[in-house]
Amino acid sequence: MFYAVFALILLSFNLVKMEYDIDDFIKLYPLEGVWTMPYKGGELVEKWEKKYNKMMEGETIFLKGDDEQQQEIISLFLKDGRIYYTPVKDGREADEPIPFTLISDEKNKFIFQNKEHDFPQRIIYELRSNNELVATIEGETSKGPKRIIYRYKRKTDEPDKTQE
Repeated sequence: MFYAVFALILLSFNLVKMEYDIDDFIKLYPLEGVWTMPYKGGELVEKWEKKYNKMMEGETIFLKGDDEQQQEIISLFLKDGRIYYTPVKDGREADEPIPFTLISDEKNKFIFQNKEHDFPQRIIYELRSNNELVATIEGETSKGPKRIIYRYKRKTDEPDKTQE
């Protein structure tokens, strides 16, 4: 019995990747671009840009008419065998970045976690296609579990050929 339990423990360690490298980080490159979705009478925009091979920067902006409100600035980077998703709320320098660590990257679904953060504790990005991104934030709150889902479409600069 002891050997069976020991074998299961060893197997579980193999299922959780302990260290990431540049090949893993490259899987996040398809985030690069501008993603939009209707939101509260306006539009939520998430922009991603590759800064160099181990770092991407993103920002989330809420647009309503001529009003533009920055929601957060995000750094996504590879350091010391870990991939971090680090947002700063409202993009203010006085705010501390909140580090989330990549814990899973299967089939274009990336799960970042920070168990110590109040809400969310998990941030999930799922690239469903080249033009569809679903971002989910979830975790425990004082009122119980909570989940918010954002369904983005890639903004393209291609002219609409049906109008020609």
